[in-house]
Amino acid sequence: MTRRRLTEAQLLTEIAGDAGPAARRAAARILMLPAMVGAELVSRHNSISVRLPDPDQSEHRWLTLFVITTAGTFYCNWLERWDRAMSGSATADRYRRQLETILGPVVFHPSAYRHAVPLAKVVLHFDRVRSALRSATKALRRGLSHRPRARSGHPAVTTDIEGIAVETRLTRRGRSRRLRAAALRLAAGVCTVCRRNFTRLLDGKGVRVLQVHHLLQLNADDKPRITRVDELAVVCANCHLLLHLNPRRAIQPSTLRAMLENQRPR
Repeated sequence: MTRRRLTEAQLLTEIAGDAGPAARRAAARILMLPAMVGAELVSRHNSISVRLPDPDQSEHRWLTLFVITTAGTFYCNWLERWDRAMSGSATADRYRRQLETILGPVVFHPSAYRHAVPLAKVVLHFDRVRSALRSATKALRRGLSHRPRARSGHPAVTTDIEGIAVETRLTRRGRSRRLRAAALRLAAGVCTVCRRNFTRLLDGKGVRVLQVHHLLQLNADDKPRITRVDELAVVCANCHLLLHLNPRRAIQPSTLRAMLENQRPR
């Protein structure tokens, strides 16, 4: 049976219930860090991991930076996987030492998540933690970009045959038309990510590009489930494609919005 995968909202709610409102506020601030370094949030059963993706987009290629748990704690693990990047092991060692200088022990097994670093302590040293994170992600990206890659050897294609009729079989999980209509009404024509109002485009016909995105992907469960309208986000087709660049792990709309805002000219 597939285990549940937390949304950001669910994580914050459970942190408030387990560790209190102060821990929830700390978590909300720490969840700003991924957008600052171009990392992504990956939901788990009782936590959300902040991870840097390898360019090949494979699930097993994620590089975990840190984890935030429902107990209101912060920890690191799986740093040995950083050796896929050139000088990755040295980068991981330096990152761990920097965090331990700031916070004390930070490497915990997932089963010991309740004994990890309290989020309030991370917020107390937020700027130093952010600096260590930026330094590590910069080194990781540099190491990944310099990693040797196999040459394909395929010649450039300039023409090919298209339009051949092919019979295919498709299985997809059913969506509720009523929920979709409700989400679109609440959005009022505005994309959750880019904030563009499509009612102002082409005399209102621009709303046709809006699509409904599930914050918790339907393929996260192996059976039907109840979905609330607040678990849906209305996004334009371009932003929806960006959310699903990694077909296995969708980016959260708030994370993508922050990434796009950080890239705008100042």
